[in-house]
Amino acid sequence: MYLEIKYIVLDIKVFTNSNRNYIEFINNYIKIHITSAPKHNRANIHTMKMLSELFNVSINNVIIIQGKNSSNKKIKIINPEKIPFKLPQDFFYYNN
Repeated sequence: MYLEIKYIVLDIKVFTNSNRNYIEFINNYIKIHITSAPKHNRANIHTMKMLSELFNVSINNVIIIQGKNSSNKKIKIINPEKIPFKLPQDFFYYNN
């Protein structure tokens, strides 16, 4: 299924060194808990992999646009194939 959404921009808070990997959806904010440590870009890659699976896109379509060295990140998902939860409409950018 292909959506007509060009991209989505999400605000994310990453919690590293967690006991397990999981995602919490809180209104227009997402908390991602990962087992990876924030060393050698491992946490960013782990976060991007989780989001690529969640939105059914290639990891190349998940881009950290702000916060590479921070736990607070702004991430762009390009051409998502599925939306796994309800997001406010102002998160979506449509092909026109």
